[in-house]
Amino acid sequence: MEQRSYMHGKWFLLLITLFIFIACSDDDVLSPPEIPEEELQVDWKQVKKFTFEDLKEAAKTLGIQALLGNKPLYEGNIQMQALKVSCKSGHPDGSDQKIDLSGVILMPPATDSLTTHPVVLALPYTYVKNTDSPTLQLTNYNAADLEAFIAFWMIKASQGYIVVIPDYPGFGDSHGQCFIPYIESEPMIRTTYDFLQAAQITLNQNYFARKKTLIVTGYSLGGYVAASFARELETNSDYNYPVDLLFVGGAPFRLKQISDLVRASDELVTPYLMPYAIWGYKKNGYPDLKVGDILNEPYASTSDTYFDGNHSNIGELFPKKVNELFTESYINATGETSTYINRILDENSVKPWKNKCDFFVIHGKNDKTVYYANAEDYVAEHKSAGGSVDFIPDLLGSDHSGSGIIYFISLTAKLPAYK
Repeated sequence: MEQRSYMHGKWFLLLITLFIFIACSDDDVLSPPEIPEEELQVDWKQVKKFTFEDLKEAAKTLGIQALLGNKPLYEGNIQMQALKVSCKSGHPDGSDQKIDLSGVILMPPATDSLTTHPVVLALPYTYVKNTDSPTLQLTNYNAADLEAFIAFWMIKASQGYIVVIPDYPGFGDSHGQCFIPYIESEPMIRTTYDFLQAAQITLNQNYFARKKTLIVTGYSLGGYVAASFARELETNSDYNYPVDLLFVGGAPFRLKQISDLVRASDELVTPYLMPYAIWGYKKNGYPDLKVGDILNEPYASTSDTYFDGNHSNIGELFPKKVNELFTESYINATGETSTYINRILDENSVKPWKNKCDFFVIHGKNDKTVYYANAEDYVAEHKSAGGSVDFIPDLLGSDHSGSGIIYFISLTAKLPAYK
């Protein structure tokens, strides 16, 4: 869940040995579902067409030239296009109110009803600034300011993938309309599904053929949402999106366990994450949660305003010492609120299931943001419940940021087999 840092720098040069040209197709095309289009109110527009020179500039800025290669895949100057997609979705608090959900589709350069493209649902990592949302990164495009997460998927779109990236509720078009349900599974699943439906309508209108199955992936918060969403697609017969590959890294699976490890710590690497989750629960599905029983003052009264999408210094606004940020009753797990927050965390943890998709989990052994034990114990629980998962511990002993490198290297190597 750590913000941004693992996405920067020249570490992507490590990908040079794993760069693979990708070229194949599949005749098994995803059929349009029956969608209440009038309720979604889907709207889309082209944000930008990217030339090979544009992609080279973005790749060079972030040190990921190896991913792009030396030659464009498509004829002509344009190699990738980005669409902004908007739709209506239910408010994360479960009320009848609607929010304006937004996100982007990155896809090959031209309308193509003959070639079948693989579809990747790529869930973003944690961000707190609205300008870091996928939509605004592309509508306010500047190669020098681009996050590597977006640049990575821009390159993959130029190699034949259709990449669907939603903004999280509370960002993009819904900024100011709600508070992100940070690690709250039901509203995250519901809004992700709504955006996926909107993306499919948009692809239909642009005559893009695509594979029947989805690739679902994400790191950190994105890994949590990806795993929660893929589980719902595979266990709920109301959904008609089969998952081919679920590939996650640094994901918080067992939330109470993470909370217990936070309680037992002296200092936190990323202290704003737990308050982010607490305020998300309070403002959405759990309005009775007593924040003052968990956070010390002044954070219990004012820290929700830090998450308004406009603060760039969020890491400096919370103390790293656990006993300064959290109340004694929370640290000692006493009182009614402690019991309540434990129940909330259990309810929103990723539950094991007998997965049909190929499932890969990557986690850093020295991750003290989303602790390694959280992933290791979840994998064991998942297998005990009859599921199948390949666990890839980061043998370099990386922290949360460093493990993000391993996630992208491994994902780059894995994707071609599902194209």
